[in-house]
Parts: sequence; C-alpha cells; structure tokens
Amino acid sequence: MSFRYALLLALLPAAAVAQAPTWSVLPTSPSNVFRFDDIEAPSPTTIYVASGDGEVWRSLDGGESWALRYTDPDERYFRSLGFVSETHGWVGTLDAGQGEDVLLETTDGGQTFTPATDRITGPLPFGICGIHALDDEAVYATGDIAGGAYFLRTLDGGQTWTSLDLSAQAWFLVDVLFLDRQRGFLVGAATGEPAGAIVLGTEDGGLTWTERYRNDVASDWAWKIHFPTRDVGYVSIESTKTSGDGAILKTTDGGQTWQVLPVPSTSMQGIGFVDEQTGWIGGYRTPQVTTDGGQTWSSAFDLGSAVNRFAFFGDSLAYAVAERVYRYGDPPTASEPAPPAEPVLWVGDPYPNPFPERVLLPYRLPAPAEVTLEVFDAAGRRVALVRHGLRTAGPDELLWAARDDAGNELPAGVYLYRLQVGEETATGRLVKAGTGR
Repeated sequence: MSFRYALLLALLPAAAVAQAPTWSVLPTSPSNVFRFDDIEAPSPTTIYVASGDGEVWRSLDGGESWALRYTDPDERYFRSLGFVSETHGWVGTLDAGQGEDVLLETTDGGQTFTPATDRITGPLPFGICGIHALDDEAVYATGDIAGGAYFLRTLDGGQTWTSLDLSAQAWFLVDVLFLDRQRGFLVGAATGEPAGAIVLGTEDGGLTWTERYRNDVASDWAWKIHFPTRDVGYVSIESTKTSGDGAILKTTDGGQTWQVLPVPSTSMQGIGFVDEQTGWIGGYRTPQVTTDGGQTWSSAFDLGSAVNRFAFFGDSLAYAVAERVYRYGDPPTASEPAPPAEPVLWVGDPYPNPFPERVLLPYRLPAPAEVTLEVFDAAGRRVALVRHGLRTAGPDELLWAARDDAGNELPAGVYLYRLQVGEETATGRLVKAGTGR
C-alpha cells in the first residue's frame, strides 16, 4: 500500500472505510437449545430453518424477522430441507422408520407439509439426512445415519421420485450435492470393518456410483460437502475422537481425487467456503476459519457453535445455522440488540434410535462438567460404563458403540441408559437393532 493511499484512509471518517464482512447472529432469529439441523435459502431474502423438534421457521426479509411456519404434530425429527422456489420445498425426517413418511412436501411456504413418500419408486430409506435442490425440477436426497444407504432423485419437480439402495457401497449416507444433472457426490460412512469416511461420485445423474475416497479410520464419518467452484470442493469429517486433530477432505479436480487436510479440532460437521480459499467448519468444538484453502486454521469466534449447514450468495452474503441463525456480511451496527443468552443444561434424544451399531447422545453444557454414561440391560444389570471426561461448555455428543466394558459387542435388544452430567442425570431407553452390514 502506498504512503499516500494509507494517509488518505487515515483521514477518512471511520464509517467511510469499508470493513471486511463478518459473521454475526441475527438478533431476532429463533433459538434452539441444541441446534437447528438445516438451513435453506431459496433467495437472498427468503430463509428456512428446520430443527429436530419438528419445527420449520421462515424469514422473508433476510433474517430481520422470523415466523414459526410449521410444528409437526407427530414430533418427527426434521433433519434436512430443500426448496426449488420460495414456497415449494421438502423436509426430510430422521427417525420416521423405513416405509413411513420420511419425505414431506410443502407448496405454501411451510404453512403445511404433506407426505411425499408414496411418490417414491424403489426401496424406501429409513430417513432423509440431506437434500439438494439443483434447479426447478432436479432435486436429490440421501440418508440416513440410522443405517442403510439410499439415494433419491426427482427430475419433475417432485411429482415422482426414484430410490437406489447403495448399501453395497456405503454403511450410511449423510449429504448429497450435484454440480449439474450428471455430476454429483454422496458422503457418509463406508461398509466393512472399520467403517471410515467415504465419498461416492456419479457422472450419469446418479444411475451408477463409484468410490472416490475412503479411509479405514473407524472414528471418521464424512458429514457435509460443499463446492465453492466446479473444481474445488470440501468435505467435513465428523470424528468421534475426543482429542487431537480432526480433518477435512479437499479436491481441486472436480471431485475425482481427494486429499486429507488436518484441522485443529475434532467432530466437525458443517462446512462452507465463500471462495476457494476462505471457509469455515463448525460442529461440537470451537468453529474454525481458513483463508488459505484449508492449509491453516484459526478459531472463528464470530460464528456460533454446533454449525451444521451454510448457504452462500456470492462472496459477501451467507447464512449459517447453529443454535441460532448467523449472517455473513457487513459488520452489525452498534444499535443492534445483543441476543439473549442464558446457558442451560439440555440433553436431547439419542439418535438414531433404534440403532444398528452406534448411537449418539446429544447434550449441551452451560459450564464445564464431567460426563459419564451407564448402560443397563433389560434386567437392570449394568453392561457398560463410558467416562466421557471433563467436557467444555456448549453442545457435544457422546458415542456408544453397543459394546460392554470388555469390548464385546452386545446383542440386539432393549437397553436403559443413565447419562450423568455434573450433578444432574438423564435417563432413557435405547433399542439396538440387528445390523444389515
């Protein structure tokens, strides 16, 4: 920068100097004590968010005001959203069960949702974890983390859907993204032992899929995928490790090959890049930001915890969903009210439940606390003790792999659990189903 230019900037009023975009919470956005699972913005001003409580919220003014559009009477877990217009879209459920209403449709902006599962030809999934609306007619979906790997697509705006069972290639699938009607990707967990992260690719619109990446790290699952350009893409790795570095995947050749890049935080889920170099990841640890394409990372304190999805509009506007809704853009003015933040303990429902091999118990701590899980069989005998250790404040998850203290796999059946969080406890029931792998 020249001396004359620097002097000119120094003489300008502070408001006249352009400031770099930042993340800030939308002050009137809804709040969820754990997190919202998905966000879909069919336009820069129309935003939808969905939660595991079976709620769908909408904003029509870029997040300045919000309305609760729908509350599911059956309290299904709303996991994913996809919209082809500002009023026409779908929500995918997580725990409905195979053959039930895993896909719901709205044509009135979320005021009502009706079952669309009866329009699916082929095997029915247990749930829908990811939806990607490519254009007005082509929409793709996948799921689910409960087991079974299914790919769904419609090419007529949702009038008919076809489903493909990919369980020979993946244990479960979490997210889907198509660059055009021919080239697409699925991410999740691989088949076999150990079941590590996997990326599948298609060049024929989803009729056939090939393996583009997999690892043999049992603690790793590929979670979310995002391409800021047609050639450069990123995949987050959800890791059940409680310490050490995590990782992401990166491609620079349109998804043909992928490289592993370390991240100084495990359990990363949401991932998004505003361009090839600048992006963020979030999950159950401190969010991270990179400005050099994932080579180095630093803490992103302006972004909320438990981020699970981003939505981008160019390089100066984006949204993210966590326990609140966040916007990336011009820094907020001093007159904007600070969001209320009273930390409380929250323990969510285990998912998936029933589960084939592993179950996650989500919770959110208002302050650091020791976390311990005890599991009992139907006769009341303790079969497992998992010491999760001292956990930091914020959202987290505890993984139980259905094994006793000696490491032996436990049989299918009903189990009771007691989650000790500091001085408080939460109890519930777990159902281990037979595995299909």
